[in-house]
Amino acid sequence: MKIVLSVSDQAWGGKHRYMFSVVRGLRAAGHAVHVVAESGGRMAKALHAAEIPITEVTSFAEDPASAVDAVRAVVPDAHVVCATGRHDAAVLHEATSPAPENLMVMLFRHSAYPLEVHGSARAFLQRADLLIATSHEQAERQFGEESVPYGSVEVIHSGVDRRFLDELDAIDHAAAKSELGLDPGRSTFAVLARLSHEKGIDRVLRALAEVDADLVIAGEGPMRAELEDLAAELGVAGRVTFLGHVDDVGPVIAASDVVVLASTVPETGPLAVKEAMGAGKPVIASRVGGIPEIVTDRVDGLLVDDDEGLLAAMRELAADRGLAEAMGANARRTILTAHMLDGKLRHLLFALDLQALKTLPLETTLPELSWGKVQWRAEVDTGFVFVPRTSEISELPMRTYEHVKRALEAGSPAALADDGLVSPEDTAALLFRMGALVRVAPDGVG
Repeated sequence: MKIVLSVSDQAWGGKHRYMFSVVRGLRAAGHAVHVVAESGGRMAKALHAAEIPITEVTSFAEDPASAVDAVRAVVPDAHVVCATGRHDAAVLHEATSPAPENLMVMLFRHSAYPLEVHGSARAFLQRADLLIATSHEQAERQFGEESVPYGSVEVIHSGVDRRFLDELDAIDHAAAKSELGLDPGRSTFAVLARLSHEKGIDRVLRALAEVDADLVIAGEGPMRAELEDLAAELGVAGRVTFLGHVDDVGPVIAASDVVVLASTVPETGPLAVKEAMGAGKPVIASRVGGIPEIVTDRVDGLLVDDDEGLLAAMRELAADRGLAEAMGANARRTILTAHMLDGKLRHLLFALDLQALKTLPLETTLPELSWGKVQWRAEVDTGFVFVPRTSEISELPMRTYEHVKRALEAGSPAALADDGLVSPEDTAALLFRMGALVRVAPDGVG
């Protein structure tokens, strides 16, 4: 399928790295992906470097009219349009209104903040056939039945790239500390976040004033000068390193002993927290949003509710290296078993294809699928279809069974779209859920 996917703003945070991985995953599965992103941003640069088709716009938020024109130029032959932020969602809504036939609408929500009650972004949300939330807490809070009358909601957390962990594992902890000028005998806390009020970095600085440890802050944002002044005021400036924006946070994670995220808003599922845990680092994080879906308190990190809890947690892990290392080992197991990127991409690809079978013409979707290994058997008035790989079995009405059998014998999923099958979309979706229909990625795409 041809997918037009938009990414707003020029930052390069966890959301943007996740979306870049999603684009690569969609392409690897055989989808033709065209990205609309803002000129001069790090996402645009990454897409150009990867030779991924891109249309650049000046700003979704500040120049929506020209962005609408740019999107209209690339959507006429698209099967799916997908927005990943509020400003680009508003633009995609305007660019695809009135809604054309045979277009599937998809929306990723990463933000802790719900969309406005009125406006183009909300209208795009209400048109969405498939909504992707990045935590269960966010799905319940933002995509409840009262606020979203249409669409299917899937919760797909961001995932950690195996290649990122392999590169990080090759970095020596002591050497990474030395490279950053850190005291090897003192615990190092790391904050990997935008320097803005909702990240609670001021809270970390105030706690640091009462803990014998160093702090490394990787990130840029509007509060940098204010935070530097606060560090000086608290007398900890000599123990705090402001790195600014860092393209590769691997060496920073490697140099740290503990990663801290003291957010004051309901974060959905911070990728930096997962990457730190995957590297074997315990995390101290606010008990908000989707974070408790990742971190289990006192198993692979410490969850805190207030400033006193943050201080106590930082004191505890700075003083007890053995506890920190044990939690870090648990954290790595948590990520390796439940939060790896390849599993999240498989979930996304499955949800996308399943929704497409329900939404788009079967003449568009079925030719891209293949038959897996399927067994079938007729009875008196019904027939059975069985998929050994998944152990899924379904009993079909005889008329439906005969139609499916002919498509199987012909080796052609597209034959399911031929006249004569009652509710062909439902039948195709059932066969896909069973694993009878599968997507086989072409070679050399990524």
